[in-house]
Amino acid sequence: MPLSHATVISLGPGGTAVGVFRRQADELVLEDFAVEPDPIAGGKTERTLDDTAASLARLRRRTTVRGEVTLVAPPQVTLIKMLQAPPVGVGRREDIVRFEAGLGIPGDPAGIVSGYVEAGARGSLPEVMLAAAKLADVEALCAAAEAAGFAPHGVVPAPVATLAAYRHVFPACSRTTLLLNVGIRSTTLLVVEAQGFFARIIPLGVLGLQGEMTGASTGISEGLNAVAIDANANLARLVQETTRTLLHLSRQGAASTPAGMLVMGYGAGVPGLVRSLGIHLNLPSERLVVHESLQIAAAARNGASGDPPMLAELTGAACLRLLPGQPEINLLPPRRSQEWRSRRRQPWLIGTGLLIVVALLPPIIHCRAVAAEATRKAAAIERAVAPVRARDAHISVAIGELARAEAQLAGLQEAWDRRGRWVEFLADLQGRLSGVGDVWLDRLRLVPGVGAAPQKVRLTGRMLDRNHPLGTVGPESIARVKALIASMHESPFVVGVEGERFDRSQPGVLTFDFVLVADPRRPL
Repeated sequence: MPLSHATVISLGPGGTAVGVFRRQADELVLEDFAVEPDPIAGGKTERTLDDTAASLARLRRRTTVRGEVTLVAPPQVTLIKMLQAPPVGVGRREDIVRFEAGLGIPGDPAGIVSGYVEAGARGSLPEVMLAAAKLADVEALCAAAEAAGFAPHGVVPAPVATLAAYRHVFPACSRTTLLLNVGIRSTTLLVVEAQGFFARIIPLGVLGLQGEMTGASTGISEGLNAVAIDANANLARLVQETTRTLLHLSRQGAASTPAGMLVMGYGAGVPGLVRSLGIHLNLPSERLVVHESLQIAAAARNGASGDPPMLAELTGAACLRLLPGQPEINLLPPRRSQEWRSRRRQPWLIGTGLLIVVALLPPIIHCRAVAAEATRKAAAIERAVAPVRARDAHISVAIGELARAEAQLAGLQEAWDRRGRWVEFLADLQGRLSGVGDVWLDRLRLVPGVGAAPQKVRLTGRMLDRNHPLGTVGPESIARVKALIASMHESPFVVGVEGERFDRSQPGVLTFDFVLVADPRRPL
């Protein structure tokens, strides 16, 4: 059931912001808002954990916010990866996501916290967005918030919050839209369609697009008007990375061409950046204005005026907490999640216990003398049986986990073996083609098998006859092709060759086509 209030804290290189939201029907009310920008002095370009802790402490003094909060994790601590998920159950899909998170972040898999959200479908396979982070980084952010008097109960990746903010501003938009959340250190790229989205983090932000800022200790939000766009390498790189992403999605058939572009974040306040991006990307471009979609209380009007850069992420995270039908993703460390659930259940458990005591008190008093001995015996039996029950439950859980692990390991081993055999097979094929010379492959494809029949691979290629470049190929070319086919019989991956066909109609070129029967003992 959605909550009625939510407090969100955004942590990023540009500063720290807090927003207090209230749900009113299907709308959001911003009740309080405060920002603590980080000054950039002496050439400093990175935000440290000490900076975050100091900003949170100042925010606590400036506001009356206490209790549970949702943190928006900055892009630099989060790994974002788009995956095509196989058609398996939810439990198996979570195992696959955890495996992919371990591949993306080196180190102990136990030191990674991850989650995923549905991102639509590509073809017949569903697509998900994996979000993962190092457990130590998330723990550090939660500890800094806790030290300032806040109780983190959720950690939301910045791209998910950005997506939720866009869908809140444009709830019924059906066209494909390019979103660029240009932050201080990085840019979050989102291609949003009616039924899905694609996300990517580009490691280039305002600090890479700006020139020297005026003043030795000017804050980010105060110095944007003095920023000069570097229209050469850095802006070209951002445009190039964005264009490359759009071309990749178009070729993969994953998304249609965007009809427009929206820019938000600190980059939206850089003079000329929104217009420059629109010109270079050849897209209608404008700034995403979030505050117009909110009801803003009097206490928050001064801070939220002008649509500050971090308001979009705060609003998106609040949508995830307060509005129904939102994707669920939480990078809160498991230990903290368990503690939070325990705190939420504690009042109910206490109330339930009191009700039980009140209901049982009269019969206990009435039958105290008669039931005392029976109670002592029942307690003794229960104490004897409880360890046995606990051990039985533990054994059942362990057996189930072992079976799942064995099945997963067998599947991964089979996939790994087949991948290695394909590499070896292609290397062997390349060596045999090189030995014949003047031959190349036009096409290699698997022949659909029937039942338990061996795998078959059809090869189509051409051979150049240097002795007859303008006429029909000579018998020596036929002999060379037959030598190639004979050498394929010696391949450790092939047990037979069938369906040989030759075409000498093209001058100077002999076209050949044959089918390799794979060795069933070494399937590809």
